Amino acid sequence: MVELFYEGGTLFMSTLTLELMLLVAVFVYFISRKDVPAAKGVFIVRQLGLLAFISGVLGQAIGLYGALQGIEMMGNGISPEILAGGLKVSMICNIYGIIIFGIAIILSLIIKVMDKGHGSQSMHE
Repeated sequence: MVELFYEGGTLFMSTLTLELMLLVAVFVYFISRKDVPAAKGVFIVRQLGLLAFISGVLGQAIGLYGALQGIEMMGNGISPEILAGGLKVSMICNIYGIIIFGIAIILSLIIKVMDKGHGSQSMHE
């Protein structure tokens, strides 16, 4: 697991990990506070998940751009195995962002289900 963190690029993987920790902290805040509308919690949790998704895509795009620059400089000497390995590594950041986005959706559903005092308010969907 730690290998994937470093292979995916420490800058974007660290950013995604911080976004995940912030997501969990916001979730705990909205679950523990009954005086705050659940709709606000659902909205913020989903937005943080979307931010993680976009960060993952951006990390992949920047990684692919750098890899393609390297391939361009080397010319025709790139084997299909090396190219496939580079594409595989570029997906790590994106997959992590998608997983965090999925976690955010699940956490927002939990906030909705656990909402007791504000059930009649409309949710941001």
